[in-house]
Amino acid sequence: MAKKKKKQSIKINNKIRELMSGEPFDEGIKKLDENILVELTMLLDLKVPMLTKKEMTRALRQTWAEADSTLRLGIVNLLEQLGVKTPSKRQVEDKVDHIVTILGEYEYTREEEQEILSAFIDSKLSKITDEKVANKLNYIRQNKIMRKWEAVLDVKFNTSSKMEFYHSYEFDIDDKTFRKTLLTFSDYIDN
Repeated sequence: MAKKKKKQSIKINNKIRELMSGEPFDEGIKKLDENILVELTMLLDLKVPMLTKKEMTRALRQTWAEADSTLRLGIVNLLEQLGVKTPSKRQVEDKVDHIVTILGEYEYTREEEQEILSAFIDSKLSKITDEKVANKLNYIRQNKIMRKWEAVLDVKFNTSSKMEFYHSYEFDIDDKTFRKTLLTFSDYIDN
């Protein structure tokens, strides 16, 4: 009997993930349209003090957490009848297409595309956002500019945002003058 309940629970959770673009109920419910939340709240006869999105989401999450498999199945059926699909800008099957689609909003080189793909290839699809891809693209471009400056100035920028370079210093000690080339660090450079 326990195996049957577990199988049923897995099927329900998979169906919810399918409806909610791969997210569990608790996360997917936050992204539903407010009108659908109102309908779902009314159909389930939930007592909500105010029909605000926050209150309805909280009540639906609580109901889901406390529900048995028959009520959960009922909620899934209601969501299907309401034609629920969490809003997403694009339906993408795999990470590469998703990343390339996001990159389509920007001008980029083939080299930048390859670096971004390799950076996100191990990430979950739901974790790859427009903002993260844009930030990574910006980071790659800043790194490229820094490397160019390093080559032109014959310096190196370290992880502490300090410039490292060799400079020849002249020392006067006991009437003797000599030159020594030493590694020199600049002050912190604000990007």
